[in-house]
Amino acid sequence: MSESGHDRRPAAAASDRDRIAEEAARWFARLRHRETDSELLAAFRRWRDQNLAHRRAYAELEEIWQQLDGLVPVETGRPLAAESSASTRRSLRLRRVMHAAAAAVVLVIGLAGYLQVTGEAPWLWERVATARGEQRTLMLEDGSTVYLNTATRLAVRMTKGRRIVRLRQGEALFEVTHDPARPFLVESALGTVRVVGTRFDVALSLERRTMQVLVVEGKVAVTPARDAGRGRSQLALTPGELAEITDRHVAERRVADVRSLVSWRDGYLVFDGSPLQEVVESVNRYLPHPLKIADAEIADLSVTAVIRLEDREAIVRALTTALPIKALRLENGTTLLFADYRQPPS
Repeated sequence: MSESGHDRRPAAAASDRDRIAEEAARWFARLRHRETDSELLAAFRRWRDQNLAHRRAYAELEEIWQQLDGLVPVETGRPLAAESSASTRRSLRLRRVMHAAAAAVVLVIGLAGYLQVTGEAPWLWERVATARGEQRTLMLEDGSTVYLNTATRLAVRMTKGRRIVRLRQGEALFEVTHDPARPFLVESALGTVRVVGTRFDVALSLERRTMQVLVVEGKVAVTPARDAGRGRSQLALTPGELAEITDRHVAERRVADVRSLVSWRDGYLVFDGSPLQEVVESVNRYLPHPLKIADAEIADLSVTAVIRLEDREAIVRALTTALPIKALRLENGTTLLFADYRQPPS
């Protein structure tokens, strides 16, 4: 339907009008302080060009904003002249848009304060997560690849000068495209990993309050969170080395078995003389229902095995076959592991 001098738009639901006005106000507030952000501008233009209602709502906001400096308070006690129907419509339109403008003002003030404190905007981060037992591959715009392991949460932001990943929980394997002009940072509550181009794995355990960094290829620099900004030297890691940072902010470096630690990427876990307790903790990250050690005496049994993650039942079979233990599955899905005295210890 073509437009004419009169507004012939169908009457939209009040909730839709309010939603669009609020969206326009949010965009207006964002752009007031980040007009040079090309990514933000591109996202705004996509929103604006979705439909005519978006374009009109934003245009009305801009118009009213330009008129704000010219507004003067109405004299109290002054009688109002009768308005024509046309002026009434203009008044209602003005009030509606003024509400949106007021919301934009509030957002501008709030965001200005937020940006002064944090130096960043939360909507510029892309958030990615995997469920328990799920793995996912994320391709970044610079050509880098992030492989998310089970139960992992992270956020990504790509700028002209930096590539940043914030690991909130879980584990990810990074294959970073070489770019000296744009350092690649992996940040967590326990520390930061800085690289230019390499392949490495970061595992963050909220339960144990530890972060492990394993280098597969290239070099990385690890800085515990407590040392950030203090001018202390970073811990440099080379291929085959692993650093562990605890909530005490102590970084320990050691040589690690790269093949077994990143085997999850190929769909299996490798254990070579690992205690059963450690194996159970690792396997439980992938299972919908956990394994639990019911007899403390079996917790330190040595496990050497290759376990396929795609077959959940085979995990229990592999453990009960290799070790003098037996399993009992409860109605809630939990599997208890007991000592089986009928089998001689290996």
